[in-house]
Amino acid sequence: MLAGGGYRSAAIVPLRGGASEPMLAKLFSFKGRLSRLEFLGWSFAAIVAIWLTATFLVAAALFDFKNSGGLGTIAIVLLIGLAVCVALIWSGLALAVKRIRDIGYSPVLVIGALILYDIVDVLVLRYFIPVRAFSPFQQYTIVGGVVHLVYFAALLVLPSEAADDAPEPSSSDPPSRAVAAPPPRPSMAPAGGGPRRHFGLRTQ
Repeated sequence: MLAGGGYRSAAIVPLRGGASEPMLAKLFSFKGRLSRLEFLGWSFAAIVAIWLTATFLVAAALFDFKNSGGLGTIAIVLLIGLAVCVALIWSGLALAVKRIRDIGYSPVLVIGALILYDIVDVLVLRYFIPVRAFSPFQQYTIVGGVVHLVYFAALLVLPSEAADDAPEPSSSDPPSRAVAAPPPRPSMAPAGGGPRRHFGLRTQ
C-alpha cells in the first residue's frame, strides 16, 4: 500500500534479475538482465545441466548400441554431440547478452565487435603471431586469448549500471513534495490610505 491510499500491483513490477523467469528462459532467452553473481551462477548451472543431459543421452545410446549393434545409434550420438554444442553456444550467448545489458552497454555492439575481432584473429593475426593462446582459447593467438580473458573478466567484475539502482517513479504515486503557494500580490494602494494616483492623471 502506498501513501495516499493507492495500491501497486506486484504482477506488473518486473524483478531486476528476472527471478520469476523459468529456468529455460534464464538459460536461453535474450531478454532481461543478470547481475555479476547471477551471471556466474547461471553460467555454471548451464554447463552442468547441459553436460549431465548429454552424458545421460550418450550413455543410453551406447547401451542401445551394445545390445542392438545398429549404426543408427552412432548417428544419434553424433546428433546429441551437435545439440550439446549448439545449446552451450546459445546459452552462453544469451547469458552474456543479459550481463552486458545489465552493465549498461549495447550487447549488439560488444558481441559484434568481439566476433569481428575473432575473424581477424583467426584469418589474419595467426600468420603474424604464431603463438597459440592458452586453454580454452587454443583456436586464437595469444593476443586473442588475452582479449577473451579480459572480456569474460569484465562480465564477472564490472558492476551493474548505476541508473538501474535508483527506483523508477510511478505514475500512480502521489507527488512527494507539496506545491508552494504563490506569493501574495502586492497591493496597488499607496501607503497611508491617501488617494490612489493613476498613471497619466493629475490628482487635485
